[in-house]
Amino acid sequence: MAKVKGRRNRIKYLLISIAKIMYEEGKYKSKHMVIEENYKKYNMRETHLIHDYPTYEKYKDIAAMFANYLRSNYNIKYESQLMKLSKEELYQYISEYINYLRDVEKLSQNKIRNYILALSKMLIPVRPDIREFFITSKNRFGWRDLLLNHDFEK
Repeated sequence: MAKVKGRRNRIKYLLISIAKIMYEEGKYKSKHMVIEENYKKYNMRETHLIHDYPTYEKYKDIAAMFANYLRSNYNIKYESQLMKLSKEELYQYISEYINYLRDVEKLSQNKIRNYILALSKMLIPVRPDIREFFITSKNRFGWRDLLLNHDFEK
């Protein structure tokens, strides 16, 4: 049986669905309690959930914009195409997206940091192999270096 490519197989739908699941799980949980639990278990002060509706709406928008960027620039629109990418290719595409946000969209440094955080929360469940790019101090995705070395007008 052939796989049908449709709306539900698209990256945009996938990322928005992940954001919705994170919001549904996190809306009735205290952010501070989740961070405390994660610190006890993993020695990391972070939450993997979305705890309020405005953040959920922002993450949905970020997911849609990133998916549109992949589709328009690399013709990557389906989940299967995303899964076939090597982690280095995905890292490169995310880096180029961050550069695009900085240089073309002229977003502020804080807004770009929010995009990086949102992308990490939505992409790591899909591609756990890229977690190292978001959490290791060596990497922190060179994006933070890009941000620091760039002169922001906003």
